[in-house]
Amino acid sequence: MKFLVAIVFAIFASFLACTCARAFSISPLRFLVTVDPGSTQTIAVTIKNDEGHQIMVRPVVLGARQNVGGQTEFVRGIDRAEQWTKPSGNSFVIAKKSVKKISFTVTVPLSAGPGSHYLAVGAETISEQTGVGISGRLLTLLTVQVAGEANEKVAINKWKAVKLFTTQKNWSFDSKIKNDGNVEVPFVASAIVRNWSGDERASFPLTEKSVLLAGTGRTQNYSFDVNGRHLWPGFYQVQMQVNYGLTGQTATAIANLIYIPLWSWGVLGLIVLVIIGAFTSQYEFQMGR
Repeated sequence: MKFLVAIVFAIFASFLACTCARAFSISPLRFLVTVDPGSTQTIAVTIKNDEGHQIMVRPVVLGARQNVGGQTEFVRGIDRAEQWTKPSGNSFVIAKKSVKKISFTVTVPLSAGPGSHYLAVGAETISEQTGVGISGRLLTLLTVQVAGEANEKVAINKWKAVKLFTTQKNWSFDSKIKNDGNVEVPFVASAIVRNWSGDERASFPLTEKSVLLAGTGRTQNYSFDVNGRHLWPGFYQVQMQVNYGLTGQTATAIANLIYIPLWSWGVLGLIVLVIIGAFTSQYEFQMGR
């Protein structure tokens, strides 16, 4: 049975241009298409030329990905779906104060497995004499979903305290999570602090709701302040919990931490002094007998 997942997420078009190129625009800013293996689908973007002269543009097809910090990058040659996506021509002339539709046909091979692919399609201006890019590029985000069974799976590959022993109220952890599924998933992460017996003592949000693209990872350092949470010195387990997907799944990982606040050293010192004093008094008492 086919299960199609469609998530429209807020990544706007990349616009890299000098001042002279800002007089042309592209619409829409994003597409989402679902295609069966062995089928094709065609989309069209509209380029508007507001210049007082004609311009020449050539179509662009790039791969889109998230880096480890979660920012979107557009790079050529990173997704096989770039080879599936062909423009309707090599170059186009757009008359002044007019618009031009450029079509892109996505042909999914019969052997393609289900899942999501992320592309950017659009146009860049070129010299009419040399065909060399001269100014700017406008891109529309295109998500190609190959029909089939969706697999939502997020793994926490790292969750570790920066310091195993800490005297500070600000606790810091390094994390790495990865989307091992074949579709993008919404997710939100939190941290749960438990004492040595497993009782929950505090919880902290780590992220707001975000989206993790299929096959991408996220590396992040998280810090939170336990001040005011009335945590005693001792051994703590801090659980990272990632709630993700349309089916409400959860991934978890545990990091250990030993918390010895500064005030506890003073208490420990006082206890040591009391013990020493007690032994001293007992010794003097024994010697005086």
